[in-house]
Amino acid sequence: QTAVTTSAESGDVVGQMRGMIVCSELHLHASEFDESLRVASEARELSQAKQFQHEEAYSLLRECSAYLMKGEYKQALAAVETAKTMGREAQNWALEADANQLLSEAHLRRDDLGSALRAANIAKSLYQ
Repeated sequence: QTAVTTSAESGDVVGQMRGMIVCSELHLHASEFDESLRVASEARELSQAKQFQHEEAYSLLRECSAYLMKGEYKQALAAVETAKTMGREAQNWALEADANQLLSEAHLRRDDLGSALRAANIAKSLYQ
């Protein structure tokens, strides 16, 4: 959190957004899913306002992860599909692969094995 505050105070908006994304991930690992979602959503809103699509997309992936952990699959799918589209449009294959990997997990949690396998195979092909 200190890094995020320092970045914000120094005017380093990109550092602030990236720090928020990392904080969101840390909250996920601490099983603080609501806080993870709150921080990821704030990072996404800041990214949108500053038109930083890369950070916006990764904020959406963190939102998806938090929604998955909360069992809110509809919101998780919406977030990850948006991030996946952003990756494809930007020709950012790593982002698109990360989104497909997370999409696979979302489908698994919904017991949609066919869709999970398709997303996993897409991620695998993009990672190669």
